[in-house]
Amino acid sequence: ARVVIIGVDGGSWNLIDPLVKNGKLPHIAKLMVTGTSASLESHEPVNSPSVWTTIATGRPPRDHGVTDFHATRLTVAVPTAFERLAYSGRRVGLYDYLVTWPPERFEGGFVIPGWLRHDQKTIPEDTWERIDLEPYVQSYANETSFDQIRERSLEETRLKGSRFVALSEAFELDVGAVTFYALDSVAHRFWRAAFP
Repeated sequence: ARVVIIGVDGGSWNLIDPLVKNGKLPHIAKLMVTGTSASLESHEPVNSPSVWTTIATGRPPRDHGVTDFHATRLTVAVPTAFERLAYSGRRVGLYDYLVTWPPERFEGGFVIPGWLRHDQKTIPEDTWERIDLEPYVQSYANETSFDQIRERSLEETRLKGSRFVALSEAFELDVGAVTFYALDSVAHRFWRAAFP
């Protein structure tokens, strides 16, 4: 069986559940019915690199070592589930998952590092050439107005999913993970405007 992990950074159930109930998120609703969803207990510090590494390793920050935004894959002190699966012969693909730079080579799979990357390197180097779509990674560089950030967030939603599907098919993945950051990015910038 294939496993797909879809991460929505900042996707709190207290916001998602009412939207699902009111029919505003039909695709998320379908995923919840046909897949598995659950509330996860978090930890301190609550920051994206630490949380996503905890999810990937199943271990707390005191064990995996990632506590801040300066971490790289080399900071992670314990193996991730993705590494274990790849080393056991599964084809694993990571798209925009945090703390994966510098990218590691997974036999038969791919790694496109998340937004903490220091360069545009992917493993394998021809990852994007294997699909008939332009490369896309999330970025809010030079976006300052609400309209610019809103458009960039909608762009991530439009572009990332189709690229992940194309990559999953091209690499015939057994396990894939894709993370969306638009909700978290918009919330950090405009939460007070919505809920003063």
